Amino acid sequence: MPEQREPLGIRFAAGTGHYGQLEAWLSGDPLCGCFAANPTDWRIAAVLARIEARFSDSRFSLDEAARHVGLSRWHLERLLRVRTGKSFTCHVLEVRLRQAQMLLRDRSRSVKEVAYSTGFGSLRSFDRHFRRIHGVPPSGWRSG
Repeated sequence: MPEQREPLGIRFAAGTGHYGQLEAWLSGDPLCGCFAANPTDWRIAAVLARIEARFSDSRFSLDEAARHVGLSRWHLERLLRVRTGKSFTCHVLEVRLRQAQMLLRDRSRSVKEVAYSTGFGSLRSFDRHFRRIHGVPPSGWRSG
């Protein structure tokens, strides 16, 4: 069969129907037969759960998360962006900053202690990310 070029630049043999199945899969159709009811959904859920469990480890990486679900780092990053609209790094930062906010409410912990316990490699990195999201440094957020 002659090949045809589809709008997304993906080539499929004419008449195979794979393009429609790919569209259904990318749109989140859980009944897409081509991909066996979206087998990647469990992988996304597993990665997001892994992020929640390992966010405090500053060495936790995309490579480790990809190995955990049996994907390449490139495929996992792309899958996360398509399904959630966010990168792996963005998910990790969100979890770390959310946890940091909770820990900052406890005034017995120093900002430095909160930074390291939430997986940031340095106080400077923590301060920069916190300030970018909240508009104030962690110490200012705590007192405000």
